[in-house]
Amino acid sequence: MGRSDAVLQVLSEYDPFGLEPGRVAPEDEYRLEADEIATILRSSRRITVEEFRAVGLEWFSDPDWFGVDTEDAVAALNALV
Repeated sequence: MGRSDAVLQVLSEYDPFGLEPGRVAPEDEYRLEADEIATILRSSRRITVEEFRAVGLEWFSDPDWFGVDTEDAVAALNALV
C-alpha cells in the first residue's frame, strides 16, 4: 500500500462527511485530499493541524472539515510516516 492509499484509508475511516466510501460513495471519495496530504507527508515527514485545515479550506471551503476529530486524524496521519 502506498502512502497515498494509506492516507486515503485514514480519511475514509474518519469519513468526516458521512459519505460511507465503498458503500454509498466511491471507495476513493477522499482521493484528491489524500493525494495532497500524502505530498505534504512526503516532503515534510509530518502534517501540522494548520496544514490539515488548509487542505479542508482548499477542497471544501471549510478548515474545520474534521471538526472534533482534527487532532486525532492528524496524529493518525503522522503515524503513517
